[in-house]
Amino acid sequence: MNPNTSLHDIPLPSDSQYRRAQRLLKHYRDYSWQLKIAVFQASEMTGIPFTDRTEEFIQIFRQKAAEDIDGQLTSLWHQISVLSTVLSSLEHFSSLIRRYHPNGELYYWILNYTYFASPKPECTEEILAFLAPHCSHPLPIRSYFRKRRQAVELMAILISQMQDLPFAD
Repeated sequence: MNPNTSLHDIPLPSDSQYRRAQRLLKHYRDYSWQLKIAVFQASEMTGIPFTDRTEEFIQIFRQKAAEDIDGQLTSLWHQISVLSTVLSSLEHFSSLIRRYHPNGELYYWILNYTYFASPKPECTEEILAFLAPHCSHPLPIRSYFRKRRQAVELMAILISQMQDLPFAD
């Protein structure tokens, strides 16, 4: 993306780009769970103690996997690396939207409560209740769906710029 491009010059994502972004966002919690399981397996296999600081563990495990002779740790490292990349990219993109888009703060909270929050909200009304403190006025359900689509479109544009993002195809 050209740094001199204004927000109005950015083309809407294609349908396939939008669906790809939506699929990645919908599976965010699954990827997060898979990463936790893979990290736990790596901890059990190597004896590296696991804490809640996943990034530190991944760095230590990467060194162990590099020394792996039979390839067992290498395949687990690849899985952890891919999942970590996807999750951190999605989080980074939502932060970029929050910081730089005129409606970024609202889009950020919509993405957060719709796709990232744990536990997953039970229904749209629950998401709207979570959004209430972040809005100056109550957000009607139709506006929520319209804004959610706009937020996912922005994510699709950012994801499409990442050629090497796993699971993006």
